[in-house]
Amino acid sequence: ERKIAAGYRLSTDGSLVDLTSTCHSWSMMNSALSSDDNPVLKILIKTIAVTVLFISCGIAILPANILLSTTLEMGLRIKSMQSLEYSLDKLQLYMIVILGNIASWLVFFSCLVILARFFGYLLFNAIGKGPTTIKRSSATYGLWYVFDRLWFVSRMVAALMFRGTKFYTWFYNAFGCSLGRNNFFEDTDIRLPFMLTTGNNVVVEAGAKLETLVIMKNGAIAVDEIVLGDNTVIGPNAHVGLGAKIGSSCWIKSLS
Repeated sequence: ERKIAAGYRLSTDGSLVDLTSTCHSWSMMNSALSSDDNPVLKILIKTIAVTVLFISCGIAILPANILLSTTLEMGLRIKSMQSLEYSLDKLQLYMIVILGNIASWLVFFSCLVILARFFGYLLFNAIGKGPTTIKRSSATYGLWYVFDRLWFVSRMVAALMFRGTKFYTWFYNAFGCSLGRNNFFEDTDIRLPFMLTTGNNVVVEAGAKLETLVIMKNGAIAVDEIVLGDNTVIGPNAHVGLGAKIGSSCWIKSLS
């Protein structure tokens, strides 16, 4: 028999591991996380992130503004054309103005979605599938801040347009979700869509929250992937916690 001295443990390959050094490394990691308190760096990262967000919104709204100004100019021409002989001509011009207004909003939403997808791609390359922690003083935090705001608006508009249809799952797929076949999302709350992986025939009902990130007390963000197996049902207003791995043919009851 091999005797093991106090403060050591036997590893799988038969070597001894110093527990005090292991505990020390964990304490170093925790202290490094808790010492993320440089206020100047945090303010700088937040300022850059807000600036990038405003620039992104300006880029998204520019094509819509051009289209809208063209439509309004056409509307002014209609008012000046009082001598049109046929009311059908006026009706056609009015329809063009109305369709132009609708098209300008669709262009704005499309540009917003494209920008959100771009920043989501950059964020995914930075953090992967997790688990990881994003410090407030890191550039990754600024990247997450921009994506989170753009994604919030994109997700809200998409929910109004596609909620309860197969197009809703297509929308999440476009943002990096790894979804199986025949999935149905009635409504869901996902802050990081590329952190969700599902099997086939998964149902997520109204008000369900899939927690892909948690904002800690010190402002850092814990991130991890959620996995839902085949034939799994997430009930209404259910809460699936960070890093949950749910097997096949499971049912999460409502309000759980």
